[in-house]
Amino acid sequence: MTAAVDIIFDLDGTLVDSVTHIAAILSEVAGREIKPSDARHYLTQGGEQLVSALLGDDNLHENLAQFRELYLSLPTPDCLYPGVRDGLDRLQDAGRTMAICSNKPQILCEKTVADLRLDHFAMVLGSAGKPGNIPLTASLYVGDSKVDQDTAALSDIPFAFVTYGYAEPGFASDDQSFDTFAEVVDFALQ
Repeated sequence: MTAAVDIIFDLDGTLVDSVTHIAAILSEVAGREIKPSDARHYLTQGGEQLVSALLGDDNLHENLAQFRELYLSLPTPDCLYPGVRDGLDRLQDAGRTMAICSNKPQILCEKTVADLRLDHFAMVLGSAGKPGNIPLTASLYVGDSKVDQDTAALSDIPFAFVTYGYAEPGFASDDQSFDTFAEVVDFALQ
């Protein structure tokens, strides 16, 4: 069954700048410092690829489980990108229905949304298996990476690229591109 909303947002790199928090958790698991700059471009690929790339494949499943357990146990810091809360308020006030679509596990998406008091979303879809066809339809998909762009294309949803996120080095979208969240909101309200 496919659900319909007006706008779908990716979470990490689009709404939240979680790289510092994630790098700190990875550092705890690794027992050594993982810099945010080292973690940044792996965030679009999902937890298994992130942990594998930064901690190696030895004990991958144990490290991933520990990472997710720590993530769940720690409070989410205030890491919204500038203008996100106000922009989501504007979209909600204008009657736009919104969803989140993320590769982050469902429970971690729900935790992030709850901790940051983001009550704007009709649906939160975690463990989405991006890139891939998702069970949502919308008039706009907003994301920060090729993974998001490919997901939008496979789901036949127009894509809007935010340049401030975690895109792979050298990635540039031919779709609509925006440097701030406020620009996305202005575009979505046209």
